[in-house]
Amino acid sequence: MSDLATSLLDLSVDALLSRDSTMAEAVIAGDKELDALEIEIEDQAIGLLAPQQPMARDLRFIIASIKVSNDLERVGDHAVTIAQSAIRLANSSTIITPDPEIGEMARRARQMPRDGLTAFVREDGAPGREVCRADDEVDALHHSIFRILVTHMMEDARTITPSLELFLVSRNLERVADLATNIGEDAVFLAEGKQIKHHLEETATRRSSRFDFDGCVRRGQLCAMNSFDITGRVAVVTGGYGVIGSVLGRGLAAAGARVAVLGRRREQASAEVAWIRAAGGDALPLVADATDIDQLRAAREELLSAWGRVDILINAAGGNVARARSDAISVFEIPPDAFDEVLRLNLHGTVLPTMVFAEQMAKASRGSIVNISSMAAAQALSGVMGYSVAKAGIDNFTRWLAVDLARRHGDGVRVNAIAPGFFITTQNRAVLVSENGGHTERAHTILRQTPMGRFGRPEELIGAVRWLCSDAASFVTGAVIPIDGGFSVFSGV
Repeated sequence: MSDLATSLLDLSVDALLSRDSTMAEAVIAGDKELDALEIEIEDQAIGLLAPQQPMARDLRFIIASIKVSNDLERVGDHAVTIAQSAIRLANSSTIITPDPEIGEMARRARQMPRDGLTAFVREDGAPGREVCRADDEVDALHHSIFRILVTHMMEDARTITPSLELFLVSRNLERVADLATNIGEDAVFLAEGKQIKHHLEETATRRSSRFDFDGCVRRGQLCAMNSFDITGRVAVVTGGYGVIGSVLGRGLAAAGARVAVLGRRREQASAEVAWIRAAGGDALPLVADATDIDQLRAAREELLSAWGRVDILINAAGGNVARARSDAISVFEIPPDAFDEVLRLNLHGTVLPTMVFAEQMAKASRGSIVNISSMAAAQALSGVMGYSVAKAGIDNFTRWLAVDLARRHGDGVRVNAIAPGFFITTQNRAVLVSENGGHTERAHTILRQTPMGRFGRPEELIGAVRWLCSDAASFVTGAVIPIDGGFSVFSGV
């Protein structure tokens, strides 16, 4: 497995530097074999644990081997992402030559897993520690490459897309170095029985995914907080080509996540995927109705076959139903089936995808779910009884599931929600915008109640969602975050 993982990494970098699409395709094809090897190793390890009941050094070896196989599988995932970038760069009409720093970073990142594995096989802690120290050098190169690529983009706008691809490559090489550091730490654990992951004075390195604020304060330093990094994580966005879903999907892709755009219509989902890819991101379409459990399960299997896991779920499917509104009629005239429709679209359209995709997160004991609530969940807004009931249900579901998953599956699986204020979308435009292009009376009422005095912009939701999906929010679960320009806290006085 180690030979295959390092070979795929080598091949992906060679494909990038030589602009060889055929070589890159071979990397993508080889990743499935790596996934199968990880499962085989885990099965063998579990088979030893129960009947053999190993002790001391043997037990450490089995535990460390499971962790190393998981890290090697993830090295393969990053190799695939690099290979995909290599293909897009090879097919790009704008040719940009990778700077020497990319080559140097690739050389170091390729060597680190080998050094870590050598330390692990020899059960030698000293070279394992050296791998951990080398991670700082790769981090420094990553930051240097970022500055160089920004300069390229500022000097020539034609280089923006290929520069973003190279930055994605750099991010993935940096993550490979982090995984190699994990292997180095496991080598120390195997050789000495010591966990050095959280003993930064021993490893002499700060992991890019963690932020040691107290340590910085003790040393009188200002430290960079990199725990917002979601590079390489797999995100499913339901309603992925709607106004909110597409903005959130693009925002996560820009932050380095791989985004699965889920929706009922293949054409629209594929168009959104094409937009993300053209902007330098990684995406795939998933066709399913968010209220159809069988279609969702089929979409999950398609996702796992392509990318092997799911780390993030954004439940952006939903919206109001015109027949369920009571703006111009009595609430007693709302058709029961219209009430059912809006409830199913919003509440069922959040619960069912969660039941399907969160099951995989629970098995892995890691993942972040972000639901979409509303101002209507906590306050009585006229005309939208069914929508209000559905969104209130989402708030309750968010809190309930946050507690249940944390208690049953540990602190790695989190459930939160955002509560957007008022944004003009396709579904509510007729209610907020008059025929002459001005604001309706309802819109004026909303703006008077919003201290910021304006409607929100969909892209203003990205920051909170990215935070909730990242390790920066690792102790946040069951929260409903208002993003509303102050609407929910203003009394009107």
